[in-house]
Amino acid sequence: MTMLRVIRSTIESIHIDSDLEDDFDDAVTAALREPVRETYKSDEIGQKTSRIVLMPYTDPTGARRWAVWEENPDIVHCQDTDDLNEAITAYETAVRMTSESAGIVCDDEGNEQPLWDETDVAGVAARTVNDGASNSSRAYLIDATWAHEDFLTTETEYQRATQRRQVAFAQMLASRRRGAQATLARHVDLKEPTVKTIATKGRQILADRAAATMAAE
Repeated sequence: MTMLRVIRSTIESIHIDSDLEDDFDDAVTAALREPVRETYKSDEIGQKTSRIVLMPYTDPTGARRWAVWEENPDIVHCQDTDDLNEAITAYETAVRMTSESAGIVCDDEGNEQPLWDETDVAGVAARTVNDGASNSSRAYLIDATWAHEDFLTTETEYQRATQRRQVAFAQMLASRRRGAQATLARHVDLKEPTVKTIATKGRQILADRAAATMAAE
């Protein structure tokens, strides 16, 4: 079960190591330049005075996560999670709750105005309403790319570990004579034919490495 983690807030305790606060601030501040979903209100000169953002970012530990940033003149609040669906829900909930709590917004002449200049959350009033589903699709593409990259990394590590095991079996059997295969089988809880099969592959790897070294000389 995933859970939103508070990484910066003026209204709530944070859930990260306090020594890393500045590093987290730097990471999310950089990510704010490229949000995938955003709802905001601007002042007369176009500066965003209130905004709620969904964005991908990499935290100081190297983990790729999703952050929901809320900011207005009174508060700054940011949470993150490794679950994109959870982040999308949190983003849309924050936009709707902020809209509801604001009530009716009027200009200086008493004319009712939408709270937001722009949003992509369905059912929320704004001067400009974007396609939230399309923006979420962009987020899912980013998430899928991350997942594929993680898979390739894991697959590469698995292949390296497999070859290391094969070579280690071969070297252990070569270092001993009588009973080596049975001894190794007992230690790793594998049947002797399985040990032999793994070691045979290891011998081939060692032979290929030796041949490559000779060819390079």
